[in-house]
Amino acid sequence: MTLLTSVARSLPADERPLAFPGAEGYGRFAVGGRGGRVLHVTSLADEGPGTLRAAVESEGPRTIVFDISGLITLKSRLVVRNPFLTISGQTAPGKGICIRGYNFGLYGTHDVIVRYIRVRPGNISGETLDGMGMAYSTDCIIDHCSISWTIDEAFSSRGAGNITLQRTLISEALNAAGHRKYPDGTEHGYAASIGGDVGSFHHNLLANCAGRNWSLAGGLDRNKRHTGRIDIRNNLVFNWKDRATDGGAAEVQFVNNYYKPGPATRKLFMIRPELEWVHLYGPQRYFIQGNVLEGHVTADSRLGGFVPWPETDTATYVQETPFFAPAVTTSTAGEAVHDILADVGCNVPQPDDHDRRILSEVSSGECRFRGSRTGLPGLPDSQDDVGGWEEYPVIRRPTNWDTDGDGMPDDWERAQQLNPHNPQDGAATDSSGITALERFLNSL
Repeated sequence: MTLLTSVARSLPADERPLAFPGAEGYGRFAVGGRGGRVLHVTSLADEGPGTLRAAVESEGPRTIVFDISGLITLKSRLVVRNPFLTISGQTAPGKGICIRGYNFGLYGTHDVIVRYIRVRPGNISGETLDGMGMAYSTDCIIDHCSISWTIDEAFSSRGAGNITLQRTLISEALNAAGHRKYPDGTEHGYAASIGGDVGSFHHNLLANCAGRNWSLAGGLDRNKRHTGRIDIRNNLVFNWKDRATDGGAAEVQFVNNYYKPGPATRKLFMIRPELEWVHLYGPQRYFIQGNVLEGHVTADSRLGGFVPWPETDTATYVQETPFFAPAVTTSTAGEAVHDILADVGCNVPQPDDHDRRILSEVSSGECRFRGSRTGLPGLPDSQDDVGGWEEYPVIRRPTNWDTDGDGMPDDWERAQQLNPHNPQDGAATDSSGITALERFLNSL
């Protein structure tokens, strides 16, 4: 741990620097690699010097920047276990970075920032894979990422604490794709199982996933009592099949979300808590407000779309006031739709064709493709049903882009009156505790 990371973690919450401007929710104070080494990704290979894997698996505070764009084909899972890491996908040239073959995520770590990365594993490994996750991790944030073509579920954060998933586009979890735990042909196109204490999920788009939009995975504590405090607000969900949001947690805030049925949608509810075990595992409590189910439930119908299972007196489980502050700038559900469609997913350095198509389908309410096995509109069973991976041109930064290797381009350093031949000036901080390198990353 560097002096900067140590100081940042010890400050009172209202004095700690944000992970980056726009970071919200309970992961907003993730320290990341502030003040540490800068590691350059220069190779699209799975392993070896200059690869993403080598940088991720390094130790100590570190910020990963990309001097190359293109498609990284993983040969095994890529897991962040060592803390104090910032992954800055926005630094890549061209169309940016896309990961395929295997999944990428965080496990049992803390203070990690991941921004502007695409993860589209597909079925080429022959394994049942998730996409991204933050399981058992604390003080972490994932922002502006894109996840698709997973076989288990696109995202998971069971057992996490003080995390945020924001501005992320989850789409087209593969449906009847050969999940190893189930008979062939079983549908399992699931978006996300989310936990956290507290877990913040805001301004995300979940599109063309059959189920778990979201699945509340609060879990049980050591005394086998329901746990998890989850805040879900200002999200947009489109074209689920029969499972929108379900599962359970100790405390759930479900506020100003927008659910838009699509051509594959069969069941019209927004949130369906599973309450059959509360007599054994303790209560679940919900704060519900301002949600919209397009064409069926308006924002002023407070408990519309809230359908507990088994059916019971909702007053037993619904609270009139929030449990905790959201730490998220919140708009109406309708305003959130426009906000999300304008800014979601890995859109820096530029959005890819896949995300552009998904945004178009959400806007129009129509889906271009069907699953090759199920025939369901918008729910592919293989990445090949929608054309597979597009071209991600391999573009390399010139050697004089960043002469001193501190992560900041020479031209930017000169404009900021920094020295492009001094590799130490990227760690210099301003009065708010933000480094020069962070100022550059935040400018992209």
